[in-house]
Amino acid sequence: MQNDISVGSPCDNAVTAKIMGNPADCHQGFALNEGIIQLFDTGQGNIAIVVAGYNPADTRNAAAVLANYVDYKSILNGAKVIVRKVNNQLTVTQPSSSGGGGGSGGATNQCSYPLKVDCNTREEADLVMNEWT
Repeated sequence: MQNDISVGSPCDNAVTAKIMGNPADCHQGFALNEGIIQLFDTGQGNIAIVVAGYNPADTRNAAAVLANYVDYKSILNGAKVIVRKVNNQLTVTQPSSSGGGGGSGGATNQCSYPLKVDCNTREEADLVMNEWT
């Protein structure tokens, strides 16, 4: 595997399913009306960013946050963030420490690298990906 950004839930995207350990229930770790942006250590120094949601609308909301990272970069911290749309406003929060979803299975591990999405070019994105490893 290589450094990847995978968009879509395990229900919709086989790459995401593989990164997330091929969960038996493809909605495992997702809640209705929530999207995620999450980092996974895919081994051999590679990192994957999963942008997904319970349904396509939730995935689009998470993708909108990543696409407009400049507006959210101060709160894109940790290995996972939750994206919700409340009153037509996207909100980004850290997952609760009580768990509630998530969990990885299979050979891919959640990683402890910080989310850093403040790149303007492909070269800067590659540099950030290299910082994570």
